[in-house]
Amino acid sequence: MTLLEPQIERFWECFRADAGVVKKKDSEPPPKHSLINIHMMLAGFAIENLCKGHLAFRLTGNERKKVKAGELPKCLDGHKILKLVRRIGMTLAKFERVYLRGSPR
Repeated sequence: MTLLEPQIERFWECFRADAGVVKKKDSEPPPKHSLINIHMMLAGFAIENLCKGHLAFRLTGNERKKVKAGELPKCLDGHKILKLVRRIGMTLAKFERVYLRGSPR
């Protein structure tokens, strides 16, 4: 974590500045190659799983029977995180929507 934390902090500083949430501290761009891409991918997986877990919990009895038979309900199909977040009713800040729009998952 010691290796990753400074890169994650730097990424979010740049991201919030680019999204217009905070003023840019300097003009140095984020590094082109870093561990942040791995962090972002894992964050995308986590958000997708959180949303799908919430949706799976709300499945009707009939939908649960279909799942046991091997049929995936439409609400759990796909990987569009912003759509999944909207479907569960989560409120997002502007920069969070920007992030989810560009998330790798």
